[in-house]
Amino acid sequence: MQTPDFRTPARIAAAAIEDVIRKDLTETGVLIAPDGVVFLKRQGRPDKVAFPHKELQRAGGMTFTHNHPNGYAHSLQDVRLSVHYRFHEVRVVTPDFRHIASMLKQEHMGPILRSFARVEKSTLDAVQDEVRRGLVNPFDFGKEVRHRTWQRLSAQIGFDYRRQP
Repeated sequence: MQTPDFRTPARIAAAAIEDVIRKDLTETGVLIAPDGVVFLKRQGRPDKVAFPHKELQRAGGMTFTHNHPNGYAHSLQDVRLSVHYRFHEVRVVTPDFRHIASMLKQEHMGPILRSFARVEKSTLDAVQDEVRRGLVNPFDFGKEVRHRTWQRLSAQIGFDYRRQP
């Protein structure tokens, strides 16, 4: 089993927070400064957590972590916010995984938005085939499609995305 990346104070703090919020039924979002200090923490609804624009404007260079009770990796909105507010890293924790995206830049957004649906469709077809062959649990189908979509996009476009147990 892969252990969390503890190379920075922000990642140490994020992993500790993620271990607490990973099974929550509502989304909790936390902005963490590079020194590991929690800058902001908000709790939202089962499918969303919101931060005021004024607060996010001061979050450039920070790590943003939050949980997805539905078990899915990053949404397009997560990535848009990360790019717009220049987060150092955007993380999603689920009951089973930690999804981490970094090195996202403004110039990545156009290619991501243009390619997402096409890459997701081809990924969906591949995962459906794996479900039919018994390689992927049907319960995990949508989660696996989302994860592999981000994996493929990161390889094509040049940002970092990884999933850890």
